[in-house]
Amino acid sequence: MQSVLKKQILNRLNKVVVRKWLGESDGKIIGFKIRNGTERNFHIVLTKNGATLRDGEYPACDCVIVTSEEVLKGIADGKVAFKEALKTDKITNWGNLHEMLAFSKIMGWK
Repeated sequence: MQSVLKKQILNRLNKVVVRKWLGESDGKIIGFKIRNGTERNFHIVLTKNGATLRDGEYPACDCVIVTSEEVLKGIADGKVAFKEALKTDKITNWGNLHEMLAFSKIMGWK
């Protein structure tokens, strides 16, 4: 799952758009908690120089997206609408909702 998401992120993230989103900030960190009976964590570090995906939790993410692997795959593939998943509690946000929505927009998640 993580390699599919990483490829999508690296392919979709436009450095110019990310730099504009970052503004004066050095970077942003978006965390993911994938829950399917067991929990897996990873996070994306976004800087003006690019993005990296790392395993594990980060102690101070701008936001954490909590969902199942099935829902995240569906969003990444465009088969599940991000906003609908958010409205129906298939996705939960911990932290800054504004940052999560901005990240989803940059990713092209509808």
